[in-house]
Amino acid sequence: MFRPEFLKQRKLWFVDVVLDSTSAVWPFLRLSLARYQPNSIPGKEFSEVVATDFVQLPPERIATRHRCHRGHSRAWSGQPVKPTDSASFRAGLSKSRRVKATLQARAEDAESDLNWTDLRSVECELAGVDATSFKASWTGALKLEPAERLLTPGTSGDLRVLVEEFEKLAADLNPGERTLSTTERLVYADLIAL
Repeated sequence: MFRPEFLKQRKLWFVDVVLDSTSAVWPFLRLSLARYQPNSIPGKEFSEVVATDFVQLPPERIATRHRCHRGHSRAWSGQPVKPTDSASFRAGLSKSRRVKATLQARAEDAESDLNWTDLRSVECELAGVDATSFKASWTGALKLEPAERLLTPGTSGDLRVLVEEFEKLAADLNPGERTLSTTERLVYADLIAL
């Protein structure tokens, strides 16, 4: 049983539930919810059970950054986890995933979080695979031009890196073609402040 908390800013009730899905790849989750009212008629303390929609849980990802070349650029990596076969892991990742990093800037006088502009992007390369834990890392580097002094922790509210992972999927035939086309689904996105 979980005790809900009320978020005043959004005027919504919420419950944080920690799930351990490390042994599954993209599992589906469906919750059943009931309201408990201890001061009710005996035997009627629980409301009717309501099932939520299905939600697909993504594997855990970690995005990191570090300075290279005297602080003029940053690098990062992401970690998807646990496929079923280590022999085909690396080849499968290259065919089924694409990781991209984009340097974004915001004007100093911008008041909205919607005013970010893409400066440059880089496709990240699959840098390494751990056959024991089935973890993989992608890396890429973006130059800051003009060079900017970067501090730790980041103090610039106007520069950030957007890291995105896309899953490549087979799609319906395009008109006049005989082979399946591909499409992409965004499965992970993270912002790293510089």
